[in-house]
Amino acid sequence: MSYLSNGRLLLFLILIVIFTQRVWVNGYFPLSFLIFYIIFILLVLKGKMIINKNRFLIFIFLILSIIFSSGYNIFFSTRYTSLLSILYFFLIYITFIFSSPIKISLDDRVKVFNNICILLLLSAFGGILQFLLQYINIQFDPLSNLPAVLSPKFYNIFPFTAYMSAWHKSNGIIFLEPSFFSQFMAVALILEILFVKKYWRIPFYIFGIITSYSGSGFISLIIFALLIGIRKIILDKSIKNAIILLMIMFLGIIVLTKTQYGEYIINRLPEVINFSQADSSGYIRFFAPIHAILVLLNNADTFLFGIGSGLDNFKYFEEEIKYPINPYCIAQIFIYFGIIPTFFYIIFIYKTFIRKFILSDENILIISVLFMYLFASGALLTPNIVFFILLMNYFCNTDTHDVR
Repeated sequence: MSYLSNGRLLLFLILIVIFTQRVWVNGYFPLSFLIFYIIFILLVLKGKMIINKNRFLIFIFLILSIIFSSGYNIFFSTRYTSLLSILYFFLIYITFIFSSPIKISLDDRVKVFNNICILLLLSAFGGILQFLLQYINIQFDPLSNLPAVLSPKFYNIFPFTAYMSAWHKSNGIIFLEPSFFSQFMAVALILEILFVKKYWRIPFYIFGIITSYSGSGFISLIIFALLIGIRKIILDKSIKNAIILLMIMFLGIIVLTKTQYGEYIINRLPEVINFSQADSSGYIRFFAPIHAILVLLNNADTFLFGIGSGLDNFKYFEEEIKYPINPYCIAQIFIYFGIIPTFFYIIFIYKTFIRKFILSDENILIISVLFMYLFASGALLTPNIVFFILLMNYFCNTDTHDVR
């Protein structure tokens, strides 16, 4: 029986984690989490998921180190620790210890990725439509009409492009934030180039990224382009590919400097590089976490054990050095739990996603998507993003996983 037949539930799970992002229970709990767990347990019971002993062992060390750090913060410091956050982390990441024992053919993989791209293309159309309708003063966000009990809290779902602007960033209708829309459009573009090869769709993904007014997708595409360039240089052993890559980057610079959209992006650069704009999104996302880590390094206590889990603890930095933070995943682990859990977390992620040091299409896809997860969003406890990365990893399995 083909993997496509065996993997229908996995494909269904990918569609669930992508397209139900904005449906939450009581505003705090994503519906996709419950659906994912029910189906994932069924896959385990049917023998389609088996425990990888190496990852299971690393996960045990990771959880024990988190419990130790949290215990210290609970009993020997005055800092608050959210036990619910730790439980949530455990439930999300225990799924990483499972491997799929089924080998996947290229044809089956392409079929699955094509299905994903078709549906993301529809989201691209929705995002472009959202943007164009604003020319006639229509704010199109149909999911905003969901009852409050089913709408997520704490997300900037349909924000303005700038302060005092009348224009909204596109969220692709289904995504929690424009940055997520941008990231998934980048994933669709990468899938098209590497596997599906329906190149006529690519402009729509690009327009989707543009209407999101978010650079998150571009970050993944930059990593993807660099990996492709390196592979071509290594395989062809020719400087020609390096020159072509530089020309493409130069063209991108021209676009950024000679278009109105480019001016918008360039005008946002001070958010990242100007420390005086400490309330800007670029600063909060990229530089503030680094500053937070530097603050923790000044104290052996916080370096070893962090400040405790929970969003309320980020006020620690607001009180100490007067800025908010929205840390990416590695920074968030360090801030919450300290250096030892961070070490095990990095090893755990590496063992889960990186199999061989080769720049195959599958590895390029996974590295690009993994970079998006680790550095382009604060998605450590966002199940939709975490589960999507995990499921894409299953579909990029070209060899039968050993259970070591």
